[in-house]
Amino acid sequence: MKDLIGKTTLPVRIGILLAVMSIMFGFSVGIVFGGFDTILRNVLKAKAEAVLVTVYNNDIDKMRSILNMSGGLIKMAHIHANGLGISSLALIFMMILFCPDGKAKDSAAVCLGLGALGYSTFWLFAGLKAPGLGSTQLAHDSLHLLAIPAAAMSVAGLLLTFGLFVRAAFIKKKE
Repeated sequence: MKDLIGKTTLPVRIGILLAVMSIMFGFSVGIVFGGFDTILRNVLKAKAEAVLVTVYNNDIDKMRSILNMSGGLIKMAHIHANGLGISSLALIFMMILFCPDGKAKDSAAVCLGLGALGYSTFWLFAGLKAPGLGSTQLAHDSLHLLAIPAAAMSVAGLLLTFGLFVRAAFIKKKE
């Protein structure tokens, strides 16, 4: 275990890097929300006020509702980044320890890391876009080309990891 990183393939190291970047992203969103909440809310409010007449039809209550939901979407970015990042990292290390090297392991690691970072980024972008669109649903829909592939990568990485682990831990190899 002394030189574990030297014994891993480049795709596995990239998966680890992406998972750690996801965790860093989650921490960063948390820091921004915790330390600069007023500035962030003012930026979102300015985006909404710029379209108050054209998008919200001067409906202040609707604008406030979307602003509150936008903050919730940004919190989802924080939660998903940390949760998926840590889960991905744990799964990748589990594969390093228990599963043989190969293309499936490489693919699983990259999918896990990229999926974690991509899916959490989707939530941030949705939260930032919603006030200007007047709808969280429109924000979601406008970013489906980020959300769907990222979620699919996370699921694919999880399923590959599960299959690799089951094969390594429970299925006897022919000798």
